[in-house]
Amino acid sequence: MSEAATGQIWALDPASLHEVLLDPEAALAQVKEGSPLERIWALRLLGCLDQAAIEAEDLLAGADYRFGPLLLLAHIYQCQYRWEEASWLQGEAVRIAGTPEREAMAHHHTGRRLMVESRYREAEQEFEWAIDLFRAAGSPEEVANASRTAQQLARRLSAQNTFREEPPL
Repeated sequence: MSEAATGQIWALDPASLHEVLLDPEAALAQVKEGSPLERIWALRLLGCLDQAAIEAEDLLAGADYRFGPLLLLAHIYQCQYRWEEASWLQGEAVRIAGTPEREAMAHHHTGRRLMVESRYREAEQEFEWAIDLFRAAGSPEEVANASRTAQQLARRLSAQNTFREEPPL
């Protein structure tokens, strides 16, 4: 999905790292006219998770280049609370990434799933991997900043949700 299309159809809520649908009509247009990846992403944004999963599974089964479809299907499974399957697909994406930048993307997606699962410390570690790999790949600083912002959110939520032991009386 192109950057321009992404900016018009949805945005990322920095407080939750969830996608927020901004333009349902544009998403519907992508369902009708977009590439298979764009169509599936739009179906997911519109809440048609079962249909998105079926189409993503079919896309992955026939794909020569599996990296993008793996992450897309993992994200759909994440939205369906199918944590184990999403985790496996993200691990497979890391395994086949082939470049530091793609591996960083897979770690970033893994961190986002862990955030939804309220596993903030683990998410923070995944975002750290992504930051380091984006840096190693020579990616523009703006690319790594998304992982840095997510890491800061994970760190803050981890601190807020950590129980401290009561001092002995």
